[in-house]
Amino acid sequence: MNRRTATIIVRPATNKDAADLAIFDDMAGQGLSSLRWAQAARNADVQTALEFGREMVLNTEGPFGWKNAHIAEIDGEVAGGAIGYRGPDELGGIPDPFPAAVMRPIHELYRTICGLWWVDMLAVYSRFRRRGIARVLLENEIGRARTDGADRIALIVEDANTAAVTLYRALGFEVADRRPFVPFDERKKQPREWLALIAPVAA
Repeated sequence: MNRRTATIIVRPATNKDAADLAIFDDMAGQGLSSLRWAQAARNADVQTALEFGREMVLNTEGPFGWKNAHIAEIDGEVAGGAIGYRGPDELGGIPDPFPAAVMRPIHELYRTICGLWWVDMLAVYSRFRRRGIARVLLENEIGRARTDGADRIALIVEDANTAAVTLYRALGFEVADRRPFVPFDERKKQPREWLALIAPVAA
C-alpha cells in the first residue's frame, strides 16, 4: 500500500502505549516536558526523565494518562497520539518543580479555558507527518468532546508551530488569549508566544 494513502486507524490507548504517549507529550511541548521530568526524576525512584514521563502516563488517578488518550496507527505502527478530557472548573497554583517563570504563562492560559474540553496533547512522529494524521486525531477529539456534552474545545500551542496553527484554524479554532513565551532551552529557536485556541463543538 502506498504510504501516503495508507489507512489511518484511531483507537483508544492502552497502558502499553505509555512510552509513546510520553514521547508525544514531550514533542508537543517542544521538549518542555522532558526538562520538567528531569527535575522531578531527581526526587523519584526512576533513572531518566522519559521513565518519569511514562510513569505519569501510567498513573490512572489524574486526567493526564493513557485512559484519556487515543493512538493513531498506520499499517499497525503507532504514528501519533492525543490526550483529551474535560478540564477542571478552576485551577490552583503551579504544582510544578520547574521554574515558575516558565510555567506561569501556560498556567494562566489554562485558567482561561477552564471547564472546556482540553486537548492536552497532540503529536505525530516526524516521519508520519503531512499525511493528515493530526487532523484525524483532532477530529476524534472534537467527537469525544461532543459525546461528553462539551460546547467548546480548547488547546494551547506555540505561535511558531505554524503548521499546527493552520490546521487548528481550518477546523474552526480561534485565538482566545495569548501569553509571552519564556525561553527554557537556549539550544532551540524559541517561539514568541503561547496561544490558547478555542473552537465551538457543533451538536
